[in-house]
Amino acid sequence: MKNAALLTLQPGIEGTLMGVRMWNVPLWTLPYEFAAYVVIGVLLSVAVVRKRPTLVLGALSMLAIVAQFLMRDMVWVESAVLLNALQLGSYFLLGALMFIISD
Repeated sequence: MKNAALLTLQPGIEGTLMGVRMWNVPLWTLPYEFAAYVVIGVLLSVAVVRKRPTLVLGALSMLAIVAQFLMRDMVWVESAVLLNALQLGSYFLLGALMFIISD
């Protein structure tokens, strides 16, 4: 119940699968996934993106991939949130791109 708001406040499920450490941890990606769906919805509401979605999603995917490699070794990036958002966002954008070009 503590994880209902997409924030992982309870990393495990107490009393289940004893001996297995924190088996409910993949829930940490839910806030990023929710944000990705909001961003893609906003992007697709823009007329330019609707006209050329493959070009825009491809460019944003490449931008996210390059940005995460450039920022990985920078000193000022202290939080993993930005790097996680870039990495998971690039996966999401590439998946959306593949869905669009699959038609």
